[in-house]
Amino acid sequence: IDCPQQKVGAVIGKGGSTIKSIRVESGAEIRVDTEGGKHHVVIYGTENQVDMAEDLVNNIVSPPKTIIKAQWQQARKLIGPGGATIKALQKRHHAHIHVDKKGGGTCNVVITADRPANLAKAEEAVRAILEPLFRDLLCPNDAVGALIGDDGTNIKELQRACGEAASVDIMDGKGKQRNKHDAKNTTVRVSVAGRDKKELSRCIRLVEAEIKEAVAGLDYMGDEGRKLRAEASAQAHKRTVMYERSHQAYESGDKAGARKLSDAAKVAGEKMRALNKKASEAIFRHRNHGKPDLFIDLHGLTVKEALGFLKSRLHKFLKNDTDDPLECVTGAGHHSPNRSAKIKPAVRELVESMKLRFEVENVGTYIIHC
Repeated sequence: IDCPQQKVGAVIGKGGSTIKSIRVESGAEIRVDTEGGKHHVVIYGTENQVDMAEDLVNNIVSPPKTIIKAQWQQARKLIGPGGATIKALQKRHHAHIHVDKKGGGTCNVVITADRPANLAKAEEAVRAILEPLFRDLLCPNDAVGALIGDDGTNIKELQRACGEAASVDIMDGKGKQRNKHDAKNTTVRVSVAGRDKKELSRCIRLVEAEIKEAVAGLDYMGDEGRKLRAEASAQAHKRTVMYERSHQAYESGDKAGARKLSDAAKVAGEKMRALNKKASEAIFRHRNHGKPDLFIDLHGLTVKEALGFLKSRLHKFLKNDTDDPLECVTGAGHHSPNRSAKIKPAVRELVESMKLRFEVENVGTYIIHC
């Protein structure tokens, strides 16, 4: 068998380990000859022994290969943080997996292995990530901010609940983030690797419940708060798209363009935070206008916002020497997945950390002594 010079070392292996392994597995005798500057692998034995050894050598000299075209966004999931996912796949399936970036947000994933069986298993694992089962759900634009949560905390928590094999994505323009046929809604894509339909159904139920909770929260916001939340969500979407495009520009070698897009993403993020601050103030006014200072309603706010308003109110009364009973309405979490509230336990944790006495007035209300 003709053997290119750069493949001789692979056929022999470290300390002759590979060629010895081929001898043991096939039963054939093998040696590498060099004549006139050309290298040959010489095999002799019975017909079956030679056939097996020839296959093993050819798999090293010209390893089985397959190429999968993919979107760069999906290929990034294949690579994983610091290359952890792709390294684990290579080790598990005894294959080499290389991502060859192309223009326009696409790439080729090249898989090679020493044996067809390993190649087939590696390809199956790669396709499970690149071509996952998915379902697109719709979320009203003005509820997207609540679905994402403070700096992404809510959607990250949702991602953890769905598991490592699943993804919950607010889709970008190419994935029809702002649904072209429905300008009032945003597409939320739920996907699972491994093509597990039961797992996809489980994740869909979790995400649908979160969307339902986010939509229910709109009723607590008032017109001004709802409008500002929608504007903040639009800036959050813009920030995500700009960061994604910045990453693509950097990967393609356009560092100046990447920096410009990154700066635009930062500006969108600042606008988002400013709009969310105005929205939280408008929602708080809507829920508490005309109510006494010893009453506070935290409906419609994120956990971070709710705790901020509560701390401010508590410190106001902690300055005097009287025992002031503050009625704090947190909500019972009836719209939350598994009927589990978010603000309520966070308020309790804060009050306990401040060592304040409190009583449970009802399922959605605390009386806090401050």
